[in-house]
Amino acid sequence: MISALFVSALTRAQAPADQKPTVLANFREADVRAVIEDLGRLTRTNVLIDDAVQGKFTFYREKPLPADDYRAAMIAELIAVGYDVTWHDGVLRIGPRQP
Repeated sequence: MISALFVSALTRAQAPADQKPTVLANFREADVRAVIEDLGRLTRTNVLIDDAVQGKFTFYREKPLPADDYRAAMIAELIAVGYDVTWHDGVLRIGPRQP
């Protein structure tokens, strides 16, 4: 679990001035809270994680993504596996899906 986060954190490449940084992140059965925290660090996004967010998370991409695309892909995956993801006052909030 820690190794997945460590590898992910190291793969945020500094791009030339005319390109945006990219992220290559692959997680297998990683702690979802740690993955979300990593998302915040790698994309420079403020995140707020509800205490009810618990469990394992898998996310795999073969090629690096621009940071904005990585954030969008992670949000889509979090929603797909049952979390509620919203923007509020410049903060990405992740919590359990409300009925």
